[in-house]
Amino acid sequence: MSEIATGDENNEDNIVLLGRMLFLKALKLKADLMLTTNLYETRMFEPGTQFNPTYMIAERKDGSRLTGLNKKIDRKVKLCLFPALYSYDAKPLPETDWVDVGNVNISEIVVQCRNFLSRGDNRSQDGGILLGKAIVLLED
Repeated sequence: MSEIATGDENNEDNIVLLGRMLFLKALKLKADLMLTTNLYETRMFEPGTQFNPTYMIAERKDGSRLTGLNKKIDRKVKLCLFPALYSYDAKPLPETDWVDVGNVNISEIVVQCRNFLSRGDNRSQDGGILLGKAIVLLED
């Protein structure tokens, strides 16, 4: 990966191999997320947001991680490179033998590959399980 970070183009085979590996990992992640009943949310952090190591990882421009950072550090996000990923339990189905068919939203019952929460969803920010931290660059 250092060949990519330094811009060395002599190792085109390594770059192609890395690209294929990243593609396969992304495809597997998509399949895993689509084959579950959980809901997911990605959270980007705006520039100026206070750095919090609970849900952020700070990196340098070359891609190496900054270590030894804690909540007491007074640094702010310069750029969010990759969002944090949160998981939420799906809404439970009604527990009854009789359901008024006229009032049932079938799209909430049938898996429709829409398991990412939108910005206006009221479940956002409450009770999510952090699956992956955001990757950020910090201000100097």
